[in-house]
Amino acid sequence: MRGVVVALVALVAAAAPAEARRDASGCRVRLVRIAFDPRGTVTVTGDGRTLATASLGGRTVDATCARTVTVSPPHTPKALARRATVTCRVRRPLEIEAHALIPSGSQLIVSERGSDTWLVTAVLRQNASRAYVFSSACRIT
Repeated sequence: MRGVVVALVALVAAAAPAEARRDASGCRVRLVRIAFDPRGTVTVTGDGRTLATASLGGRTVDATCARTVTVSPPHTPKALARRATVTCRVRRPLEIEAHALIPSGSQLIVSERGSDTWLVTAVLRQNASRAYVFSSACRIT
């Protein structure tokens, strides 16, 4: 009986779509890079793949990373208003939340699941885009 159950579980797992199998492990990377351009774009990459992008008019987040960020930052750091790359070492799966700002613009939030603060957020607005780095695990270049 045990062999039948194991075989059935293996068969169901093999038949599941690739996205469903990938979602089980979450958005796992070792190093995440956030490329911010104050003219209104941000790109999040991890271990060589694009995890999220945002511009003044749109946002996309990889399905394995798209989650509501479950923590609020304890403070607001000084804003970055220049082109910058932020690199963060991470230990837990990422949560990336993206949403529209009214009347126009976007916000992208990057956090580690289960952490007590955000890693980075980018607020994209015409002539007023800013990035904020919250975590000491991140460096700005």
